[in-house]
Amino acid sequence: MSEVRLDPWSGAETILAPGRLSIGAVKPSGLPTPSARCPFCPGHEADAEATIAQISAGVVRFADATQLCRPGEPGTPVEIGEPWRVRVVANRYPLVAPTMPLARGAHEVIVEAREHDVDLPDLDLDAMTCVVTMYRDRSRALASLEGARSIVLFRNRGRRAGSSQPHPHAQIAALSYVPPHTRVRDERARGDRDLLGRTLASERACGRVVYETGSFVTFCPFASSRAHEVRIAPTRPIERLADLDDAMVAALADQLSRALRALRTRMGLADYNLLVRDPALDTRGAFFSVEILPRTGGDAGFELHTGSSICLVAPEETAAALRAIEASA
Repeated sequence: MSEVRLDPWSGAETILAPGRLSIGAVKPSGLPTPSARCPFCPGHEADAEATIAQISAGVVRFADATQLCRPGEPGTPVEIGEPWRVRVVANRYPLVAPTMPLARGAHEVIVEAREHDVDLPDLDLDAMTCVVTMYRDRSRALASLEGARSIVLFRNRGRRAGSSQPHPHAQIAALSYVPPHTRVRDERARGDRDLLGRTLASERACGRVVYETGSFVTFCPFASSRAHEVRIAPTRPIERLADLDDAMVAALADQLSRALRALRTRMGLADYNLLVRDPALDTRGAFFSVEILPRTGGDAGFELHTGSSICLVAPEETAAALRAIEASA
């Protein structure tokens, strides 16, 4: 039987409908195959926009700590050192930019690895930590942009998730407004200072926690918006990804890597969106989280009409499966 569940963090309703699994599931469709050569591969740096930042041999180097290269304008690119491990370039097709008076902001691409045919689950912990370090550092840099009100960081993997390039990469943008979903989550967190602690206690008690360290907990949320959704949250309120120290970056990288590897290697879920849910820049008293949303099919009429999601697999089942994978590793 179906069940309506409410996400305490977003206030959004999800309909848990396992009876529709046989008619609603669509297998992931894999990666796109662009016709041109990859602009993110080593040796093709000139094919992409100016390099804004890079990690090379474990050292983060910036053109300028707050540099925002503008597409179509001369920038101050980082001198490419070999071998770079992670680099950031200006987005060639930005949704927002400093030069757009009606859509002011900044939009960058984080190239997460030199290798073309890998994804985050393939990276070792050191490489994954470099990736999350760059996520944090660019979040800090973009927050300093004049007029920025929110930071959105996401990655699309696979056609079903909206990926346009197979080379592993994420995107980050500074927006001059606060998106509606962010605003609602912030209001709920500010209005209930024990929201994080009470939610995590409930997830632990009901068997939806997969694994936990001193800093972070990985769980399958009660009102999962999609089958096999995984969420990672700090065990105590931390407002933004930019607030993490190096030890916490490594801890987050470890949990993120383990979750993605289990979803792909052991459960066959390779298409997904990854979202870093940061509060608005002027919000105090909220907290950040990371969501992994496997994509097995597109939203249909019901979801578009109502704004509610349909989840075909109970989060309790996914959590149990992921714990079993972890135990057998």
